[in-house]
Amino acid sequence: IDDEPINLVLLESLLEDHYQVLSASSGPEALALCQSQHDKIDVILSDVLMPGMSGYQLCEALKADVHTRDIPVLLVSSLDGEADQVAGLQAGAADLINKPYSPDLLLARVRTHLRMHKLVALLQANGVVVPQ
Repeated sequence: IDDEPINLVLLESLLEDHYQVLSASSGPEALALCQSQHDKIDVILSDVLMPGMSGYQLCEALKADVHTRDIPVLLVSSLDGEADQVAGLQAGAADLINKPYSPDLLLARVRTHLRMHKLVALLQANGVVVPQ
């Protein structure tokens, strides 16, 4: 999710060789997509600074919805101060990736969060309560 078309193209080109990718250019568009496709989404990458709805606000809305709250959100942003990182984690982000990012690092973090998401789902399916 990014309001800058070039950033969407870059992320799509990086991820599409490894994953099926859905993209959105705004927070509201992403929220609607995530709510309608929640059963097909395993990881969300979102920019923070977007008009209308920030990545923080999007993250909070996703975490408030029973269907999307367990999907890990990775915030990708040029904001790298401690206060920005705290704000992202308080909004419910699973991780923060600084722009400009290393493609290898971004892919490694996506892979790690995807694996954790699947393991948590497996535990929950077997009756194990996993703390938020």
